[in-house]
Amino acid sequence: MLSPALLLLGLAVAPPSAAPRVHSPDVEARLGYLVGDWIIQGLSSRTFRQKCAWYSGRSFVVCTFQDQRDGTVGETVFGYSELQRRFTYHRFDSKGRSVYQQGFPSGIYGIVFADERLEPDGSARIQTTINLEDEGLHYTQYRSVQGRTWQRTADFLYVPAVQTRSRRKRSR
Repeated sequence: MLSPALLLLGLAVAPPSAAPRVHSPDVEARLGYLVGDWIIQGLSSRTFRQKCAWYSGRSFVVCTFQDQRDGTVGETVFGYSELQRRFTYHRFDSKGRSVYQQGFPSGIYGIVFADERLEPDGSARIQTTINLEDEGLHYTQYRSVQGRTWQRTADFLYVPAVQTRSRRKRSR
């Protein structure tokens, strides 16, 4: 019988096996668009910043954000449930707020999320869309309360926090 110390040593030096793919290539690509260091176009990185990275095995994309407009910090977790065959969006912030939405592919490069919740002015339906564009990620959100007309509640562009500048040739 192997001692626990030898067993642990064997596991530590064993060659790593290739991790199985967690998601299909399409799901992994859509989630992968969210990975990056983002600001909202027109705001400084000190006002709003969100950093998103893959979680272990590319199973989820975990984002940490700071929003000085309302003084919050928080996390957002994007994933995909094979069981429910839906994308998932969880958001938690330092004011104790949380959001959970489920979603589906939207177009070639996007995800649309939706949920229903009870708000102070009644039952509300919320639709959040994130689409990859050349400049960054276009985020829109619409809300309908008590079945009334849909109102746009958010419309902005996440752009990379660090812009790469193209080099120009100097003329002599």
